[in-house]
Amino acid sequence: MNCNSLFMVQELEEAEQEEKLWNQRSTQMQHTLRRKLETSSVISFRQLTARNNRKQAASKFYTILVLTKARAIMVKQEEPFGDIQISRGPAFTGSM
Repeated sequence: MNCNSLFMVQELEEAEQEEKLWNQRSTQMQHTLRRKLETSSVISFRQLTARNNRKQAASKFYTILVLTKARAIMVKQEEPFGDIQISRGPAFTGSM
């Protein structure tokens, strides 16, 4: 195995580990949303991140994007920089 092949294998392993981490985070977020959406049809992103620092809020935002792409949730934002409203998507129960 040459250096290029070894480097490519390492990059692939790192990408797989990162994907597992995001899948884990997405699953955790979906569990949190499932609990919160039992009592309400919509949850605010601001409410979801009220006690988080910027790094944690950014991580949750990315996870929200992942869940949106998977159609597990739907998001709505009325104006630029406005709060994001999160609700169940068509694949909410079976995703991730």
